[in-house]
Amino acid sequence: MTVGKLGFRNGDILYALVDEGKTGVHETTKTGKTITKDGNIIAQEYQDKTNKKGFRKGMMALGDIKRHWTLADYLELDEKFVYKLKRQEESSCKKVSLDKASLNDFQKFMWNYNYLKIR
Repeated sequence: MTVGKLGFRNGDILYALVDEGKTGVHETTKTGKTITKDGNIIAQEYQDKTNKKGFRKGMMALGDIKRHWTLADYLELDEKFVYKLKRQEESSCKKVSLDKASLNDFQKFMWNYNYLKIR
């Protein structure tokens, strides 16, 4: 049947279920095949394919993104994944002091428990 005969209009959603066993998708797939531990041959999942051949994990291969690459194009894409840490302009803490008497009391307390007590 055509879409018009089914009464679909612009914006309607069509959900389709495909029985891969009956369509022969495994024989005609272009993404590759995988052999499972029990010896069955199945169509390779898209995520498995991109993890092996992708530019970065979860990305498509460079040839799938764009056919012809120049060095400038490649460097521009690669630059998106370079993270640089910059120094903080102004510190959030201006002065630190240590109370030696309190620290000594804490160490004596922990010594009594052989430093096995969690605080």
